[in-house]
Amino acid sequence: MTVDERFLALIRSKSVDELKTFIEEKYNYFIKRHGIPDVSFGINGANEFIAALFLADYDQTTTKKIYDNLDMYFGSRCRNPLHFSDFMDTVVNESCIKYQTWSEAFKYFYYSHKAWIRYLRCAS
Repeated sequence: MTVDERFLALIRSKSVDELKTFIEEKYNYFIKRHGIPDVSFGINGANEFIAALFLADYDQTTTKKIYDNLDMYFGSRCRNPLHFSDFMDTVVNESCIKYQTWSEAFKYFYYSHKAWIRYLRCAS
């Protein structure tokens, strides 16, 4: 299996309950860290947020960059999911996975899980 195939297999191997737990734990980490009640990325931004969390865990060379950017996003009063998306494009291009793989991960979350992701705090 290639690096890209392993990344997608990791994401696809998670049950809905495992995904929900993973997302909520990471989201709550940033909420508590910044002492704020809520932050929303919107539905598309939430899918990118979720994929970013997986990439940060999968490719350790991206972890600091992704977490630093999430700290800036959660800590800012002027949150723009498009800026987060643009930043992630740069990170992905420097990561061990191909941009096409990143797009596939986003589409997987969007098409396979949007029915429940849209109700998460990070998406609303």
